[in-house]
This record gives sequence, structure tokens and C-alpha cells, in this order.
Amino acid sequence: MKDKVNFYDGLNEAECRMYESIDDFLSLSRRFSRKAVNDKRNMAVIFCLLLAVLILVLCVVLGGRSHVILGAVNSALLIGGAAVAWYRRRNNYFPEVERVNNIIRNDGLEAVYNDLMRATPVVGTDTVSGGRYLFTAGRAMCRLENISRVYAKYVSYGRHGSYYACAEVADETGIYQHYMAKLPMFRRDQQLEKISEELFRLKLSASVQDK
Repeated sequence: MKDKVNFYDGLNEAECRMYESIDDFLSLSRRFSRKAVNDKRNMAVIFCLLLAVLILVLCVVLGGRSHVILGAVNSALLIGGAAVAWYRRRNNYFPEVERVNNIIRNDGLEAVYNDLMRATPVVGTDTVSGGRYLFTAGRAMCRLENISRVYAKYVSYGRHGSYYACAEVADETGIYQHYMAKLPMFRRDQQLEKISEELFRLKLSASVQDK
């Protein structure tokens, strides 16, 4: 199944249905299946090649040996970048997918599926939780117990940028930043505190249930 991530291999029909619900919510296959990766790679290569040809044509039209040399160098760099991108993706290792699959392997597919099915929105964020895990649609998931801190992260967009509420997660896959919500320009600290309190409440409830 080129349009699906590899975790489907070896699952029975019932398990496939459960995993598909998780897959669809997090858009894993849509982003990281062999077909999706190949499509992105092919688009990147085609774009680089077309850009390289355009640069060479402009150099010829403008004339001058220096322009031709510069165009050739730019073309080589673009094609080289396309090749590097292809080889980097060839091993098909994607932390977002590995984190989900590692959690499922260790906690059980049914546990993750049930949590997602009963999940409700977490106040002040773009995430949902069923009490044990944190899910962000189209992006990622993590265990609540693996969240070590919540903080504001500034993301720059050229001259401008925005602050996001992030959870620092440390689990068996490694350390990563789980983006939860864009913070407002005003009352940013208050909103971040509200999110932190809500996550602490969820973590406390989960620990009580586990006992």
C-alpha cells in the first residue's frame, strides 16, 4: 500500500480500522506514505530543474561569459540540492510517524484509539485529549505524562512573527516541541498560564486514573 504508512503491515482488519482513525486524524499517510513522499520529491526535483533552465536561458539572453558561468553554478547547486533532498528522504524515517507508532507499540493500539475517540478540546489550544494523550489534528500526538514544560516560542516569518504555546515532550522517540496554539498579541502570558493549568489538571487526572 504505497498510499499508506508502513504500520498497517501485519495488522488484522479490526486493528487496521482503529489505526486508520488515528492515521486520518493526524494525517500520517497523507504526509508520509511512500506515495506522498515520492510526490513531494518529484515536485521538488521538477521545480529545481525548471528554475535551473530558466536561469540558464536568462544568462544566454543577457549575454556575457560571466553570466553563463554564474548560471551554470546556480543550476548545479539547485540540481545538487534536489538530489540531496531525495537521498535524505530515501530512508523513510519520519519522527512524527515513529513517535505515534512507538507509543502504540508500548501502550497498545486500543488504548490510543479509545483516548482519541473520547477526546475533547483542550481549553485555549488547537489540541484534543481523552485524558491520557494530546492530539493535534493533522500534526502529532504525545503522552500527557511526557510533557516536561509549557512555554511560549517565537516563530519568525521574515520581518514578522508570532508566539506559540509549545509543550516540550521527552519520550522514547526523543525530545520535540509540540505546538498547541498561536498565542494572542495581548494577554499572552495569561493565555499561556491558562493552557499550563489545563494540561496540569489533565495530567493529574490521568495519574489518578492510572492508580
